[in-house]
Amino acid sequence: MNFSVICIAFKSDKIKKVYKNKLHYIFSLIEDEGLYEILKSQLHEISFIDHSEILEEIAYFSSYNFKSKGLARLESEIKLELYLDKLTDEIFGNQMKLSQFIIELNGLIFNNSDQNQFIQDCIDKWALKVSDKIHYTSSSSEIYQIMDKYIAQSFVVEYNYSMSHDDFCQIFKTQKISEYALSVLYLMISEKLDLPIFGLPHKEKLLLCMAKSHCNNSELVYQEDIKFYFNPGPNGLLFTLQDLELIFKANDAQVAMREKLPKSNRIIVQNWLLKLHQENEILTKNEVLMPMFSEFIKMLKNV
Repeated sequence: MNFSVICIAFKSDKIKKVYKNKLHYIFSLIEDEGLYEILKSQLHEISFIDHSEILEEIAYFSSYNFKSKGLARLESEIKLELYLDKLTDEIFGNQMKLSQFIIELNGLIFNNSDQNQFIQDCIDKWALKVSDKIHYTSSSSEIYQIMDKYIAQSFVVEYNYSMSHDDFCQIFKTQKISEYALSVLYLMISEKLDLPIFGLPHKEKLLLCMAKSHCNNSELVYQEDIKFYFNPGPNGLLFTLQDLELIFKANDAQVAMREKLPKSNRIIVQNWLLKLHQENEILTKNEVLMPMFSEFIKMLKNV
C-alpha cells in the first residue's frame, strides 16, 4: 500500500470517528420527544455511516449508557427501514418464504422481535404434530381432517378483534387466534411440510385451496389441479370450485378464473398486512402497532 492510500485511509478513519462522536451526541439527546424528528433527520445527513453501522453504534452506546425510550424507538425504526428495503427487494423478486417473512414482520409490527425464535419453535412443534399423522397414502380429505383435528381444534378462534389474536407470539401463548391468522398458520405449516395448500384472499377472509400433490407452489396450480377450498376453524366449510363460483354468482360478481386460483406468498403477505392495517384503525389507544407500520402499507399499495 503506497503512502497516499495510507493517508486516505487514515483521513477516512478520522472522519468516521468524528461522525461517530456526532452520533453519540444525537443519542444522548434523542429522549427529548420535541427533538426526536429533528435529530433523526440529521442521521440521514451522515451519509458516511450506513444504517447497519448506526445500529452497531446504538448497541455500543447502550452498553455504556441507559437505553432511553427514544433510543429504543430509533433502533426499532432503523431496523424497520432496513427491513423495508429487504422486503421490497424480495417482493419484486417474488422469492419470499412465507413463514420467514411472517415471523420477521410479526416481530417488527408487534415490537417483539426477541420472540421470533419462540414463534418458529411453536410452528415447528405444530408442524411435527401434523407430520406424525400424515402418511404418503393420506388423501387430500384425510390431510384436511388431520389439520383440523391437530391445529384448528387446538385453538380458540376469536371473532371479536384484539391485536393479540393476530400476533403470533400471543397466539401461541394464549391459544386464542383470529380466523385470518389461523389460515396464515395453516399456510406456514403447509409450506414447512410441502403440503399442496395455498391461500386465496377473498373479502375479509383468507380461503385455503387444497391442490393436487404435484403442485409445489401456488404458481403451478391450474383449474384442473384444485381438489377443494376450505376455511379452517369451528365454522369452517369445505367446498369445490363450482361452489365458489356459485358464491360469486350469488354476490352478482363475475370473476375471472385467475381470481379463483391461489395467490403467491407476496400477495398473501400483502393482504395480511392490509388486513392488520384495517383492524388497527379500530383499535383502542392502548392497542397500537409500531409507528412505522403505515410505511409497510404505503410500500405494498405501490407494488
